[in-house]
Amino acid sequence: RIGETNADVTPLDARAELAILQEDLQLARELLSKAQAEAQRLGSESSLALTDRALGRLHLADGAGERAVSHLEAAVRRGSEVWSPDEKAEGLYWLGTAYLQLKRPQPALRCLEQAIDLVHESERPSLLAGAAAEDSRLLQHGLSIGMHPVVLGAVDRLADHPERLADVF
Repeated sequence: RIGETNADVTPLDARAELAILQEDLQLARELLSKAQAEAQRLGSESSLALTDRALGRLHLADGAGERAVSHLEAAVRRGSEVWSPDEKAEGLYWLGTAYLQLKRPQPALRCLEQAIDLVHESERPSLLAGAAAEDSRLLQHGLSIGMHPVVLGAVDRLADHPERLADVF
């Protein structure tokens, strides 16, 4: 088709992420299967990265931590050259959350610090607010394995009060 773009895949990813939030994991799986097939057909790194991120979130939701990390690592790698700072910060946030689910605090800390650095550099404190507000597992997992509460608190404060970036740093 002429004019094929990421727009062919993005609505499927967005609907799948909404289904994850609504805990309709079966619908999310179906939508992401279609999104992945379309992204592969198009050969779009951006679409593949977004679909990998959504697949990682799906596996986080169903407790498959290793699969979540695999997809989220792929998403961050693919998205590194094509994502906006928003998408990069969100990908790193979810990857950090997946590492925490697997009780791997060191890589989680690296991801979360990188995400916070992106927020700081872009001077857009709301970058992580949506992801952090959606899912409290980051804070729960981090505290349960002894992750430094300052980093976790910084992400949590950004979720609650994105206008207070200066207080976090």
